[in-house]
Amino acid sequence: MTLLKCGFMFFVVLTICLASCVNKEAERESMIDKIVKTIETCPAWTQLKEDDVENRNKIMASMKELSKYDLDLLREAIKRYVSRPENELNLDANSCFFVLHRYIFDVPAVEVPVGSFRSGWGWLFGDSTGVTAVWPLSVDAEGNLVLTGSFHGYSGEEFQPLTGFDYFKKNFGVRREPGNVRQPN
Repeated sequence: MTLLKCGFMFFVVLTICLASCVNKEAERESMIDKIVKTIETCPAWTQLKEDDVENRNKIMASMKELSKYDLDLLREAIKRYVSRPENELNLDANSCFFVLHRYIFDVPAVEVPVGSFRSGWGWLFGDSTGVTAVWPLSVDAEGNLVLTGSFHGYSGEEFQPLTGFDYFKKNFGVRREPGNVRQPN
């Protein structure tokens, strides 16, 4: 094979590899954009009224959709969404992540001792002895997660969606079946 043919073949292979990388990056960006759009259309959990079944169902449909994505893509989409100036400290805009963390990660639906659990926000439901870690979700008779809790305000640190995401991922792992709760042993 001549040197010219080898150089041409190298150029062709390199071009194919670069095109493949560009295509994969474009596909990744497209997926992240889809995730961000799902987040944008999710109703604010903080604005739900007790009897707002329609928006509770919309939030849970968003959770189900978001749970289908790879965690690295999901985290990147959350990072981009919360870095927007209008969302950075926006309680309503970020409230879906409080629900999402409990939906996709294998948080137990049992009380855990106060102080043993960080939520990423000051919202926990319980008494002085324990908190229900999966709240504002609860478990129905079939073991499915349902959105039953309502926001009534909070005090404490500002919500940090990425810190919360990383905490839940590290400490609970991903649910095998998003939206379904393991039964405690």
